[in-house]
Amino acid sequence: MSGVSTPIVIVGAGKLGKLLWDCLDGDERWRAIGFIDDGHAGETCFDLPVFASDAYDTRLTRNAMMAIGYPAMRRPMVEKLAPLGLDWQTFVDRRAIVGRHALLGRGAIILSFAMVSSGVRLGDFAYVSAYSQIGTGSVLGDYCSVLPAASIGETVIGNDCTIGLRSACLDHAELGDGVTVGPFTLVRQSVPAGALIAGSPARIVRRG
Repeated sequence: MSGVSTPIVIVGAGKLGKLLWDCLDGDERWRAIGFIDDGHAGETCFDLPVFASDAYDTRLTRNAMMAIGYPAMRRPMVEKLAPLGLDWQTFVDRRAIVGRHALLGRGAIILSFAMVSSGVRLGDFAYVSAYSQIGTGSVLGDYCSVLPAASIGETVIGNDCTIGLRSACLDHAELGDGVTVGPFTLVRQSVPAGALIAGSPARIVRRG
């Protein structure tokens, strides 16, 4: 219904939190009422209050969106906030393209001009940044981050992975849990869990 918006608290007042606020601004579906960020508690961000995680009052709203970019920080924050009983919302920017049969997990975030094809499965709290493309049939695990302008073919990506800026994962290049793909990296092969890979073609820089 036009004119009715859902109040939302943004978790994370850093770069991604500000970017998410910008996406929400002007989107009549949502109305940001503040941020939760222990590192900036007591400050304001875009004239909205920033709350400490242990001081947030859920009477303001239980609806929340996750805006912490890196899996190693995002997962612990979700666990820390569990006692609050927040209702994690999935957000798709109105300028993104998402196939009708894509499955988006709880708390997933898809930013402006990203393209998520039909048949894609995104895990809980997955994050797809601007101008990224995820091909038909791809599966991304929980807490994955796809950074700007990255491209993912038909492949399976484990939990807690980060796909770097302008990198590309070609069809059938499976990634284990906790893999980090460096920026401008071309991934053609399967990658073991916990590895850091970089280069074009990719090579393993550090094993998990």
